[in-house]
Amino acid sequence: MAAERPNSRATTTETPPLLEVREIDAAYGKVQILHHTSLAIAPGEIVSIIGPNGAGKSTVLKAV
Repeated sequence: MAAERPNSRATTTETPPLLEVREIDAAYGKVQILHHTSLAIAPGEIVSIIGPNGAGKSTVLKAV
């Protein structure tokens, strides 16, 4: 029988997130980089933001 993994979503509903960002937008000049971007990080979670060059990873961190 496989071991059950804890549901990280259950953790986020039981305790408030350490960090929560809702619907941020960011642009460089007229170029929209982030469109209604949201994220929530629960206590104990390990999170990484991955993607290709120019995807907005650094922009998310700068906006936070």
